[in-house]
Amino acid sequence: MMNTVKKTMLSVCAALTALALGVPTHAAAEIFDPAIQAQIDMIAADPALRAELNTVHIRNSNPKEDITYQVYAAVTDLDADGRLELLFCRQTFVPARTAGPERNPDLEPREELSKLFPRHVHGAAYEVNEDGTRLMPFTIVDAATHKSIPYAGGSFPDLTSVQLTPRIDGDRRVYRASSSRTTGEKMVEGDSVRYGIVSEGYTLEIQGRDLLVSRIGMSTGTAVMQGGFLVPTYTRSKNLVTGAEYAWGDGPFLFRSIEDGSLIDPVFWTDLERNPREALAASYYSWTHSGTMLRG
Repeated sequence: MMNTVKKTMLSVCAALTALALGVPTHAAAEIFDPAIQAQIDMIAADPALRAELNTVHIRNSNPKEDITYQVYAAVTDLDADGRLELLFCRQTFVPARTAGPERNPDLEPREELSKLFPRHVHGAAYEVNEDGTRLMPFTIVDAATHKSIPYAGGSFPDLTSVQLTPRIDGDRRVYRASSSRTTGEKMVEGDSVRYGIVSEGYTLEIQGRDLLVSRIGMSTGTAVMQGGFLVPTYTRSKNLVTGAEYAWGDGPFLFRSIEDGSLIDPVFWTDLERNPREALAASYYSWTHSGTMLRG
């Protein structure tokens, strides 16, 4: 169910954070556990899901805003307590343009940049409550400061980029995630216009009603049009845990301390709107079948 743009963007993130994507398998999303199916049915009817879908329409219907707003979702059980989570990734895309008569459309990323690298990434996370009747929101917290994120102008993980294999430390289950976006910076070099891009690596962990987020690495670079294609180039990387910095291609690849693994397959908001139970079931199937990608 994951569309081409999302797959491409997550593939970029995966390469930057050394994530190994599994080979997709086409299969039917069959759930034989009645308790899980009951939770999926409840999530499909919960007001939190409808509010998220309504927000997409509201944001995209404003004629004064030249932006595109879209949402992906994933069904998981990060803490393995049997109560499902619903994770949202919200993305705002701003067209990359040069105003004025000097604009040369053959030199700029424009729509390609806007499709692959959102200007802003945000999200929300919920969990089914103990009696299975409604979704309860998590507070998304910076693990270092214990403050809610994001900060103004800060970063935020793509909550639907979660790696399936956690690092297990006692009763702790720590997952890796990532996020890519454009920085809004623009540089002119000769006949080329380069736009700043950044990819960040994170870890995610549930503790009580908090979803703890740690930013563990960052790579920066630029994207430019070459031969009609958008070409991203990363030039610097920093391990935010050790403080080590690398020129791209130098030193150890970042984030290898956490086991590689497949990614979940998120569902697009239009799939959720068309048939929420089917889309949510497909996402849960992906969670339990090593990132299997499904088609509705």
